Amino acid sequence: MEGHGRNVEMDEQAFWKLGYGMYIVASASGGRINGQIANTVFQVTSKPPTIAVSVNRQNLTHAYIKTSKVFSVSVLEEDAPMQLIGTFGYKSGRMSKNSTAFLTN
Repeated sequence: MEGHGRNVEMDEQAFWKLGYGMYIVASASGGRINGQIANTVFQVTSKPPTIAVSVNRQNLTHAYIKTSKVFSVSVLEEDAPMQLIGTFGYKSGRMSKNSTAFLTN
């Protein structure tokens, strides 16, 4: 699949199973990575496979998506550890680099 001039790998089976849940939405810009918790990710079209995410305009992740035009979505399990949720949900990427360790491993 092509996306904004880039080759994009996506598991279409996972795409079709998107539902209500908790996600980590991440993006990169200028050699930095940032991610955040989101609860709104949904399928827009199946051909071509297209999804939409809801990201607050004041979040650093939004700035990275706007600049790079790319993002990733990771689906969290129901029993995801609170430490993981806290890292992406309660700390600003502008103030902390904690999310980078999770996103690059």
